[in-house]
Order: sequence, then C-alpha cells, then structure tokens
Amino acid sequence: MSGSEPSMRERLLAPPVPRAPHRERRAEGDHPEAQLRALLNPDQLHRLKAIESFGWRLAFIRKPLFQDVIPVVESADGRQRCVMDAIGQLEPGTVVEMR
Repeated sequence: MSGSEPSMRERLLAPPVPRAPHRERRAEGDHPEAQLRALLNPDQLHRLKAIESFGWRLAFIRKPLFQDVIPVVESADGRQRCVMDAIGQLEPGTVVEMR
C-alpha cells in the first residue's frame, strides 16, 4: 500500500462529494398535458372541455398502431375511467371502476 492513497477509514470518514445539480431536460413549453391534448381532434377537445367542468380530466391516451388515438378520461375522485370515441362521445359500457 502506498502512502498517497487514503485508508479505508479515511475514505469512510471523508465528507461526501457534492453532486452536480439535476438538469431539467424538457423544454420550457414542453408539458405532458399539452402534448396529450395535441393528439385530440376538435370534437374530442370540445367534449373534454365540457366534462372538465364536472371534474373529469384526461387520464391518458392509448395509441394503437395504425388506428386512431383512444383518449381515456378519469372522474374527479379517480374511481372511474371512461373511453372517449372519435366524435367525443363517452362510450357506454366502457366505464372502468377503479379501487
């Protein structure tokens, strides 16, 4: 062992090396909600704005290959989710109860 290397005890007792601050990689105007809304057609956007007044929100969007996007909206309390069709109607029978 050479004299220039610190011992195990010295390494354990040394103060931690400060980490570099986290750098945000998203652009300033890059918001996930805005990106999701950009995928909706005008009818779906209109319906989404209407149901948002009742507390519903856009939960996520499914994007199956070679098919239209499938928006899924969620109730205010987060217990129900429902699929929105291409003309903005909430499809009956697609409500999913969440626990």
